[in-house]
Amino acid sequence: MELEYLCKITELNQNDIFSKHSNLFSKNIILIRRNGKLYAWLDACPHYENGPAMALKKDQYLSPDQQFLMCFGHGAKFDIATGLCVHGPCLGKKLTPIYFEIISDEIFLYKETIK
Repeated sequence: MELEYLCKITELNQNDIFSKHSNLFSKNIILIRRNGKLYAWLDACPHYENGPAMALKKDQYLSPDQQFLMCFGHGAKFDIATGLCVHGPCLGKKLTPIYFEIISDEIFLYKETIK
C-alpha cells in the first residue's frame, strides 16, 4: 500500500479548508475540517470525465453560504461529509473520497480510494 505525507494536522484550524497537491493521485486533495471531523476529497468534479479541478482560486471550494463544497465551473454543490452532489448537473454523483490516516499529528494519504 502506497503512503504519502500530505501535511501536519496543525495546518488546519477548526472549520478550515485547503488543498494540496498529491503525487499519488496527480491532483490536489481537498482537506476540510468541520465540527471536529476531517474529510479528504479528490479535487475533481464528477460531472466530467477525468474530473476537472473545482476551485477558480486557490482553496476557494465553499459555496457562498459556507455549507457545501462547490464546483465553480458550473455551480454543483456537494455535501461536505458525504461528497454527494445535492445541486447541479451531476446530481446524485459523488466526489472521490481519499483514505487518510493521522500519525503523530501528520496526515498521510493512501493510494487506494474508499469505494
